[in-house]
Amino acid sequence: MAARELVGWQACALLLAATGLFSQLLADRGVRLPTAQTLANYALLSVHLVCWWRGARARGERAPTSSARPWQWLLLAVADVEANYLLVLSYQYTDITSVTLLDAFTVPCVMALSAGLFGARYSRRQLIAVGLCLGGLAVLVATDVSLGAPSHAPHRVPWLGDLLVLAGAALYAVSNVVEERFLRAHSREDFLGHLGAYGAAVSAGQCA
Repeated sequence: MAARELVGWQACALLLAATGLFSQLLADRGVRLPTAQTLANYALLSVHLVCWWRGARARGERAPTSSARPWQWLLLAVADVEANYLLVLSYQYTDITSVTLLDAFTVPCVMALSAGLFGARYSRRQLIAVGLCLGGLAVLVATDVSLGAPSHAPHRVPWLGDLLVLAGAALYAVSNVVEERFLRAHSREDFLGHLGAYGAAVSAGQCA
């Protein structure tokens, strides 16, 4: 089981790397569709709702209903959609290296939210690691500010792209922490289906 999970996570990492690469290529060609790029993802995730309902019918049960309120699903979807939006938009202003590294800001934000909202506690070693992470991110942002736009892409504004990544990473942290809580009360199909349905609605509205 552990080996299968490891392979699965490595496959996800490869797909995320491909997402970043193609987002950069689209930005280099002047394509500006940050919300539309993720709309299909949410639409496909919403298919989990169909599986959830069909599973209940196959067991002879009534169609299940979610215990979360619609506004809770909506807020979660907004955080997730806008995090994706900001990260994809950042490729218009900075490069894939900065986006990939600054995305690590999600981890300190998750730790801060978990500690503040749910009383999570961390070891000294973990706190030192977070401090090193934040220090490295600060150096990266300072470097982008001092160097300015690269010669091959004078239209870029690296520091603005960095800020967009950091904002998106903070929203990812909100989404991740809330997702963890939701998954304790909902099945995987329930959670992914509702996130996909509400995320698709938010993305479609924003695209329009």
